[in-house]
Amino acid sequence: VMEWYLTFNNLISPVEALNVTYSLSGHLEPIHPIWEIGKGFLRNIKDLFANLKNRSLFNEYKKEVYLWVQPSGQDIAFPILLKTGSMSFDVANNQIILTVSLKELGTYGIASQFGSFGLPAKLSRFSAGTRYYQTSFLKFGGGYISANTSYIYQKLLNIQTKPILGTLSERMLQRYGNLTWEEFDNFFSMIQKVDMLPDTIALQDIQDNWKQADIVPDDQIPSKVSFTIVPTFYEDLQLNALSFLSTDYEPNGKPSSSIMFLQLTPTKDYDKIIGMNTRIVENITHLDEKYKEISIKATGNGIISVQINEITSEANQFIAPSIFIIIMAVLFFNFRRMSYVFLPMLGLVISTIWLFGSMAVLGMPFNIIAVALVPLIMGLGVDYSVHFFHNYRVELEGGSTPAQAIITSVREIGTAMFLAMLTTVIAFLSFLTATIAPVREFGVLLALGVIYTFITALTLLPALRYLLDKRKTVLLKRKPHGLAVRKIMHILSEKILCYHKTILIFMIILTIIFATGATRLQTGFDMEQFAPEDTPAIKLFEVIAEKFPFSSQAQEYILIEGDISTVDALTGIKKTHDNLLDDVFVAKNNDGSQKITSIYTIIQQSIKNDQTLIERFNINPETGIPRTDKDVKALFDYLYNYNAINVSMDNVAFVMDDFEMDESMIPDISMESFNGEITTVLYNENNRYTAPLIRVFIDPSFPAQDGN
Repeated sequence: VMEWYLTFNNLISPVEALNVTYSLSGHLEPIHPIWEIGKGFLRNIKDLFANLKNRSLFNEYKKEVYLWVQPSGQDIAFPILLKTGSMSFDVANNQIILTVSLKELGTYGIASQFGSFGLPAKLSRFSAGTRYYQTSFLKFGGGYISANTSYIYQKLLNIQTKPILGTLSERMLQRYGNLTWEEFDNFFSMIQKVDMLPDTIALQDIQDNWKQADIVPDDQIPSKVSFTIVPTFYEDLQLNALSFLSTDYEPNGKPSSSIMFLQLTPTKDYDKIIGMNTRIVENITHLDEKYKEISIKATGNGIISVQINEITSEANQFIAPSIFIIIMAVLFFNFRRMSYVFLPMLGLVISTIWLFGSMAVLGMPFNIIAVALVPLIMGLGVDYSVHFFHNYRVELEGGSTPAQAIITSVREIGTAMFLAMLTTVIAFLSFLTATIAPVREFGVLLALGVIYTFITALTLLPALRYLLDKRKTVLLKRKPHGLAVRKIMHILSEKILCYHKTILIFMIILTIIFATGATRLQTGFDMEQFAPEDTPAIKLFEVIAEKFPFSSQAQEYILIEGDISTVDALTGIKKTHDNLLDDVFVAKNNDGSQKITSIYTIIQQSIKNDQTLIERFNINPETGIPRTDKDVKALFDYLYNYNAINVSMDNVAFVMDDFEMDESMIPDISMESFNGEITTVLYNENNRYTAPLIRVFIDPSFPAQDGN
């Protein structure tokens, strides 16, 4: 028996225990054995004489391909006959060609396949040579003695039951094989389960019985040479992996930064969202401070909300006091009395308290838009106080008592104030027509704030003013040198009457100019318009868009409803992909392809990984679409049902020498196949496919791009 072999290791293995040494070998061996133990004496004699008579015992040979499997740290190897293996001789080129299916090799851990998912392999540490085997008592070539495995196993079981023979055989088994009978049984059962047990075994199945005839010199097959087997879909994995690395590089040629995506559990509870993202920011900040050699930052919609809340709170701490100080200064400069400053501010404070209390009662959150409430309410509300007190002082200057001045002011100014309040409230309530909830809420709160300031200005302020002035005589005289504003208004009133036509023409021309500009306004929405300019999370988004142009996670969706398991539906989806080819706002992968996911892209990826699908589902190679509706439905069923592949090894346990292996060393392999994403783009209802989804990723630099 002659053997030509190529020995190698697969350098990609999940655990050290699976670091197996393989030997792919071609055998030239006799077709018929001399004797088969377990076949029976008479039958063996009959076959022996028949083969001698036909001269086929030493003259007929067969070519077979075996895979020797030698576990890590072991001296013993197991030969496995490869069903798809073939051997041929190329005499002209002095070559021996061994051909075997990669799928069958995958059964034994070399680039294993699980549906459309596959593991890579890196074959290296090559050595090659020639060996031969001959029986110990037949020194001429050919012939060997085999044994029926079922017969041998049954005999071994019988020996185990014998008190003396069982003990002696176990001692021999431990001495020569370092095995107990229990370990031997487990090992035998495992081999039977994985269909590795041949019908017959022979001494030639022990590698030590082979004699080395020749070894290929090291300079012809260097041990450092490697051959890599990469599954097709690893190209897609490479594209995805590169999107996590920045496009700018350090001086050493390595990417300067990397990105990580963290998907949080969806929730509608705003407080929980803020709480989760607050903890994320705290942890990221802690890591950034701990590891000085790198910089770690975080961004995202939730983190933006957290930072906007912080900036909003800080802004309120500055805005509210500033507004108070400015309004108090203006009131004091106008009225020159502290009571005329304190009372309007008290009314504004009470109105603001009522407003925030109403927000709590109505369940409205304090968002970034609500920051404008305090300045607007104070600016609008103080007008009512100014009008009332100004008229009140005019009445006092005319000689009225405080009571008469208050009554007259409420009667005369109250009506005008009410009409002003009513028109303002109506204007703000027009926000209710908006489709954006925060805008509607903003309009309601503004309307309530105006109403509250009107109520306090027309009730609380007159009452407090009367309490302060009723017991004393208040007599105000018009000062000869009044405010400059009064003088300006006096001059302006005279000029209006003199130049009324000129003013009218000027206003018309100015209105036309601004109206022309108004027609060129572009309508749009950008989150950054509502966010503070220095929000770190938004600035980080800009950095990501620049450094990670292929990492876009922002998506737009195209939903199609109806019976879509048809050729027409798939053709329409394909046309949609084609129509988006020149769209500059669609994100790209680093190879220039579109970043779009749909049932069509999944079909193309599946075909790329498994070419047998083309014939199996009658797929047109040019379009990548099945030719009939029936084939489309069958393909959808195949992809949908193979969404998840679970591979497990149960009851695997064997011990040989120092090598021990059980299922704890080989954890259950539970993985999503490459087509696992199909459930995100195809909806199945009662075995009917009623809705596909086209997920279009948007270029991360989209907000910064010009145009509509």
